[in-house]
Amino acid sequence: MPTQYAPNDIVFSGYPTAHVHNFKRNKKSKKLSLIKVKHLLWGDWIKVTDYDYSESKKADIQSEEEKEFVKSTVEKMIAVRARERFGYMYPEDLISDRLLEVVFVDVGQGDGALMVTPDDKKFVIDTGASDNMFRYLDWRFVEFKKAKTDFDGLIITHPDMDHYYGFNRLVEHENVSARNIWHNGLMEQFRVSLCANEHETPTY
Repeated sequence: MPTQYAPNDIVFSGYPTAHVHNFKRNKKSKKLSLIKVKHLLWGDWIKVTDYDYSESKKADIQSEEEKEFVKSTVEKMIAVRARERFGYMYPEDLISDRLLEVVFVDVGQGDGALMVTPDDKKFVIDTGASDNMFRYLDWRFVEFKKAKTDFDGLIITHPDMDHYYGFNRLVEHENVSARNIWHNGLMEQFRVSLCANEHETPTY
C-alpha cells in the first residue's frame, strides 16, 4: 500500500467521481480481472483498511500467475471500505480534506438540497411534497436501516406544501433525528374561519 495512508485513516473521493475496484473472474473468458465495483461521488466518505483480497472469503486465485497479478496490482492501490464495499482505489482518486458538499435533489416542482459541511454537519433544505428527498437520503445514509442518523438542521424555506410536506416521512422515521428545525415563522393552516362567530358562513 502507498505509504501516505494507513488503516483507519478517513479520506474522501476525488473530483469529479471515482471508483472502488476489486477482482472478479470473467464467466466467459475465465480470466481474473480488476473491475469497478462501486461508483463514488466527489467528496464521498472512505475508510482506509487493511483489506486483502487474497485472504478474503471471495478470493478466487487459481494459479501463481494470478497470485502475482493480484499482488502487483494492489501494491499500487489503497485498500478501502466505501459505501459498504471493500476493495481498492488509486491514490490519485483520494483527497484528505473534506469539501463543502451541496447536492440538489429533484423533489417535484423544484429542488431540495442536502448540505454537508467539511466538519460533517448535515442540513436538509426543503423536501417537496413527495418522498423523493427521503428516498435519496435513505440511499445516501444507508445507516437509516441500521442505526440513527442525526441531522444538524432541517430547513423549511417557506410554508408551501411543495416545500415542507416531504419532511413528514423523514421526521417520523425511528432512526432519524434533527438537532434543529428552522422555518420562517409562517405556517399553512386549513379550514380557519375568519367569521365573527360560528353561526356565520365560514370563509376559508
